[in-house]
Amino acid sequence: MTRTSRLLVAMMLGALIAIPLGLQAQSKADVALRAAIENETVKGDLKAAIEQYKVLADGADRAVAAKALVRLGECYQKLGNTESTRAWERVVRDFVDQKEAVAEARGFLSASTGAAGSGLLARQVVWISDRQFGGAISRDGRYMAFTNQSRDVGVYDIAAGVWRRVLTRPNESAAVGFALISPDGQYIAYALFDPPSGPDTYLVGVNGSSPHRLPGAAAGMRRVPWAWSPDGRSILIGMVAKGQSVHAGQAALVSTTDGTSKVIGAGFARGCISPDGRYVALQKVSPTGDREGIAVYAADGSGELSLVPGPYDLQLWAHDGRRLLVTKERGTSSELWAVPMNAGKASGVPIFIKEESGGLHAASPAGEYYYTTRSNSRVLYTAEFDPRTGRPTAGLKQVSSGDQTFGAAWSPDGEWLAYYAYRKNSAGSSRFVVVIRSSRTGEERELEGRGVAEPPALRPQWFPDSRSLFIHKHDGSLHRIDVATGESTPLVEQLKITPYRDKGPFPFYFSYVLLAPDGRTIYYLARHADTNQTVIMRRSLDGGPETQVSRFAVNGIPGLSISPDGLRLVYVSGHPGDSLAPDGSPVLPDPANSSSLWTVPTAGGTPTLLFKIHGHSLHDPAWSADGRFVFVLVDYQGGDIAMIPSGGGEATMMGVRMTMWYYLAVHPDGRQIAVVDERINNYLWVMKHLFPAEKPAR
Repeated sequence: MTRTSRLLVAMMLGALIAIPLGLQAQSKADVALRAAIENETVKGDLKAAIEQYKVLADGADRAVAAKALVRLGECYQKLGNTESTRAWERVVRDFVDQKEAVAEARGFLSASTGAAGSGLLARQVVWISDRQFGGAISRDGRYMAFTNQSRDVGVYDIAAGVWRRVLTRPNESAAVGFALISPDGQYIAYALFDPPSGPDTYLVGVNGSSPHRLPGAAAGMRRVPWAWSPDGRSILIGMVAKGQSVHAGQAALVSTTDGTSKVIGAGFARGCISPDGRYVALQKVSPTGDREGIAVYAADGSGELSLVPGPYDLQLWAHDGRRLLVTKERGTSSELWAVPMNAGKASGVPIFIKEESGGLHAASPAGEYYYTTRSNSRVLYTAEFDPRTGRPTAGLKQVSSGDQTFGAAWSPDGEWLAYYAYRKNSAGSSRFVVVIRSSRTGEERELEGRGVAEPPALRPQWFPDSRSLFIHKHDGSLHRIDVATGESTPLVEQLKITPYRDKGPFPFYFSYVLLAPDGRTIYYLARHADTNQTVIMRRSLDGGPETQVSRFAVNGIPGLSISPDGLRLVYVSGHPGDSLAPDGSPVLPDPANSSSLWTVPTAGGTPTLLFKIHGHSLHDPAWSADGRFVFVLVDYQGGDIAMIPSGGGEATMMGVRMTMWYYLAVHPDGRQIAVVDERINNYLWVMKHLFPAEKPAR
């Protein structure tokens, strides 16, 4: 490389990593990224750059991590390594908030020629949130059926990008699943789980007409749909008699008109039908559920044709019927393989196709393969606000970048922010840590000493000395952790307080064992299911007896908090429901549903209503430092933060918007908040050109 070209590259490097405050304000991660880019582009040392990018990709700076992954993919691409696609897919899947990096990664994925010159192309179709697709696509390649949080059955129009609800479960105790659209796109088969009868297969028109049970139901027989036959006249069903192990059931083709059954075999977990309708592939399992290979049967019921042994998970038949697509676990990821087939029998050894295939759902006749990737992240943010108006004075500032971040708490002196996190190492496995972050410098330390090897319950809390944390673990035990050494000391030996569970949807998102500001008293919730009541209890950490503070009838308590002076508690009552509009978009709950904020003296007494809202949900309240206001999250998805006078009065909305809220905390200075935003990064993808260049097994 000439001196001039070196200078040009150096100038480009400076432009790539420049930030508004200049080089002096760069974080350590920015500097490390600069060094990695220099190794890659100036020195040409790709191997060294790859190792540096790997470390940065698992680092705390989320923006740098996304950039590092994009460049990591470029390095792998230069070396002809299939890991390039994996790196870019991780950016798209796990860093949806880093828009520039995601756009760049998508560009590489779209332009990629695939692993080893296969010509494989993958394109993201739609963000699917918490919807679940069934394993089928209409013959014209346009429609797929889905269920939404086990409540609704619907249709997704791939061409138009439109979600449409078809029907809703008949009652609150029922659930729906396994939605499969018919080849002609006119009907949906789905499983209805409605206790006490158990699951059975139902049919409904895509316009919502004539929902009915699949004919041929036998008393005590539980049936779930696995696949439509290509002609739409029958459905491959998994059938299990009541009281029988799910691994001992039968696979049968059941007529959609008269319910007649043709038993194919027994001892299978799932199945699919070849595109010509002549063969049925079934996932064979042992009585204990272990995989025992994939069996192929004749669809006419004449018997088994072949068995593909090995630790494979059956996915689906290839669009041309010449292969079976299966997945194989390798470490913490999965690989997609193809088994060559001829006349219902394996005609060769399995062929490796690609890594990280996600969950395959369907193959169109044109050879488009649809699959989903599923992940979620919880990211911690802070924001400054005006304590007089409640309005933000600065934008949200991202604090954490781990895949999972849990409840945060500021130390009483305001110097530290403690939070829980799962962080991935370079091997892709997760480790649990307690993070201590400086409020002044942003520097972080991870506590990995005795007592924090497994996730404690809910969120950390600080003792008044700002030197130790109060931890309530999932096993109910109480501990003090020294933030300097990480050493854990049990509190009140032998005492275990069962984590509170109510009838709400998120029983473990909030802290229900509270440490009082004096550091010597705790308050906690206990549930009396027989009377549908919740009790607030108090006891001393010195080992004294527990005392009842208040008792009330309620189904859900999504939040409990104690005032800075230790004299009052606030709690939230109510879990309004939600539903889908006919086009599949979320709608507000029935106005009759409400959520309310209550206050009760810690000395005991009757709760007093502080604030009530209709058609929305409240959760995770937190007191201001002076005790004059209570802040509370409004709605889990796309909501806001309300500031309510602690003596009652009108609520002020702060105007802060995020995706999905949890774990609100207020800084002792009364001018900052911390909150966790959860992002569900579930997507539907489509792959093309899956088989142009087959690769040998390895």
